[in-house]
Formats: sequence, structure tokens, C-alpha cells
Amino acid sequence: MSDYIRRDAVIKWVESWLNMDRYFRPNGEHNDIPITELYALLKQIPAVDAVPVVRCKDCKHFVISEGVCSLLSNNYEPPVYCGDEDFCSLGRRKERKGGDEG
Repeated sequence: MSDYIRRDAVIKWVESWLNMDRYFRPNGEHNDIPITELYALLKQIPAVDAVPVVRCKDCKHFVISEGVCSLLSNNYEPPVYCGDEDFCSLGRRKERKGGDEG
């Protein structure tokens, strides 16, 4: 799975680099930041703990005409209603035309 980083964390790191005296010339212009140092600092930014989700509208268990989850509704009475933007840990993406799951 891909690592995701928070934009605010990157901005905070960049601001900390820009506040370091060694990156400023006496006239106020920035010195070049060595790419190896930039790379090392970027590797230190923590990754976000995130997992991909399948929204109900894209789930193979979502019955659009009824607005219910067919998987969960088999186990409960009354049926489990869900909105297009809802999601759960059991969500499975609908098969695309051609048989590919995405």
C-alpha cells in the first residue's frame, strides 16, 4: 500500500527549513537546499495511517433501488439502509465491465 503524508506536516517541515539561518544569504535570498538533505528530511515525515475505503455507491452489496446493503440486510430486520457516501469494513468494489475489480 502507498504511504500518504499530511500536507500540513510537509508545510511545517518546509517552513522549518526556511527558518534555518544557513539557508539565507546576507541579502535575504535563499541558498540552494542540497537535494540529499531534502530527501533525508522528507523521509522523516511520518506517514498517515490510512486505508482505502469503498463507498456504498461503489459497493457490490449496495442495492441502489432500495438504498440498502444486501450483505448486512441478510442478517438484520429491518434492512440496513445506507447512503451513497457511507462505507463499512465489509465494502467490496463492484466489478467493472470486462470483469476487472477495481
